[in-house]
Amino acid sequence: MVNPDNTVYLRHVLDACRRATKFTTGMDYEHFAADEKTVSAVVRELSVVGEAARKTTDGFRAKNTE
Repeated sequence: MVNPDNTVYLRHVLDACRRATKFTTGMDYEHFAADEKTVSAVVRELSVVGEAARKTTDGFRAKNTE
């Protein structure tokens, strides 16, 4: 599916970031690292971010390098 204005992909990025934040709210690094389920869930959301970012248009990525 091609999305010329990238909104669908950007929504996926935003939603995945929000879920990862929700999963880790109130946790320090030690608790996070020791919680295998939370680590796995956050890694999955980061994968979603990468997949969605890769699907954005070349022009969008060129203008948004950060």
